[in-house]
Amino acid sequence: MKPMNGELPSEYVSIRTVWLQAINDCRKAIAQRAIQESTEERAWREIGDRNIVYNIDALYFSLCDYGEMRVRSETSKYYNETYKPNVRKIWDQFQGNLDTSQFEHLSLLEKEAAIDKARKKLYSAGHCWNMNARESINFYDYIIQTLNKYNMLFEEQPRGYSNVTIEEIKENYK
Repeated sequence: MKPMNGELPSEYVSIRTVWLQAINDCRKAIAQRAIQESTEERAWREIGDRNIVYNIDALYFSLCDYGEMRVRSETSKYYNETYKPNVRKIWDQFQGNLDTSQFEHLSLLEKEAAIDKARKKLYSAGHCWNMNARESINFYDYIIQTLNKYNMLFEEQPRGYSNVTIEEIKENYK
């Protein structure tokens, strides 16, 4: 995308400004993620994990295609084919999703023991958020690489790179 007069269109600059701020917000969320032992403080870590997930989702939802920059299209493929299925698998194992109707035929004590045993095989909310945050960080990395491909990670257009070509990002996130 080469403007006629050598200057970038104002909407291009505005889009980049929004993305750079969102990238910075995601970077801060990831950097401030608390690492604690499994204690009562674990709930605070869950807040950090949620913050990462929501910030990266916000960055993704702000992406759009602009001219030759297919940022939204390229990231949507990863979002729909890799990120969302992986997150769905994580939350399918959430303890809160346990269907207790399968234990209705048991006596009260047997039922409680069976439910407890089944629940121990599933993930706590904190563990789900932790794993979701890790998937979000992988998605964030993919977004950053896509924006970098289109030189969107700079306040101003880089100079002296006239021979740089846009190439497709290789998927190595599987």
